[in-house]
Amino acid sequence: MSITVYPNISFGISPADDGWYKCCMPNNCSDPNTNVITFNIFRWAQIADMKVSLPSDITALPQIYTVHAIKIGSNGHHLGSAAWYYKSGTTYRHLTTSLCNKEPGFNCAIYSTGVLLDISSGTYDFSLTITWNGENITSGLLSQSSNNGDHIFVFSMVFGPLSFHPVKRARIKTITGKLNA
Repeated sequence: MSITVYPNISFGISPADDGWYKCCMPNNCSDPNTNVITFNIFRWAQIADMKVSLPSDITALPQIYTVHAIKIGSNGHHLGSAAWYYKSGTTYRHLTTSLCNKEPGFNCAIYSTGVLLDISSGTYDFSLTITWNGENITSGLLSQSSNNGDHIFVFSMVFGPLSFHPVKRARIKTITGKLNA
């Protein structure tokens, strides 16, 4: 079954229109025999998914894994900015390759311009590849001491033409790493 939704938005989607909507057929949503369809309407872009490609053997060191932020939406690439952050406690640190590679036991490669996956749906993959030697990092930029040993990464982007009020989006991904292999 396929369904197409045509929202009655004559002047485009405003920031207030962003969000989840639902359609109940054939009756109202309180009827248990009603089919409920949910859909997300958003301006310009959305981070549809964040996923991690883990190594096949998570006990082997170093561990190399890639965090992917999948952007969908406008097929025009109106990217204002895209950045990866590392969260430690309540602090967010902007990750750059040179900053990340200065940390003991850690290095990374950041692809913040996005790799085009499907132009028709505006799908881009923004990735962060991390090599971690298994050390418990207790100080510095990538300190795990406030995260119960986990690595917490945040992807943030600003998307849309500057003249049409671009949107800001962010998603978080937590990666639990073994403290020793």
